[in-house]
Amino acid sequence: MTALGSFYPYFLAALCVWREARGQSIEARRGVWWVLMNRVGMPIFKPNLTAVILQRNQFSSFNRHDPNAVKFPIESQAADWQAWQEILDIAESPGVDSTGGAVYYESFPPGPALDAIRARDPWFAAANMTVQIDAVRFYKA
Repeated sequence: MTALGSFYPYFLAALCVWREARGQSIEARRGVWWVLMNRVGMPIFKPNLTAVILQRNQFSSFNRHDPNAVKFPIESQAADWQAWQEILDIAESPGVDSTGGAVYYESFPPGPALDAIRARDPWFAAANMTVQIDAVRFYKA
């Protein structure tokens, strides 16, 4: 495999975490990183990291009409650039999985929006939650 070939999945994963969680704490971002890793090879997901991230309707920031789908970290935007640098550090040294093997996450405020997503998507049931890191709740399959 070429150097670019082995680099691309991790760049794509870092971009996914940046798009999905740049406004969250570094530990919440690390949790989102682990959700990506935990999905790899699971029968309901895809067999490799790139396919997991690009699997249709899995990560909103890669959906065609999501405003984040065209965003990239820009050095002149200090907060976004700092988040990007921190996510690259996670990619280099992800540490241990603090999500308990989670494969889903959400950060809806408690109340009607969270109740609606739990009614629509049963994997977000409170009984499936493994941990909450700041505003992000993580769930097992």
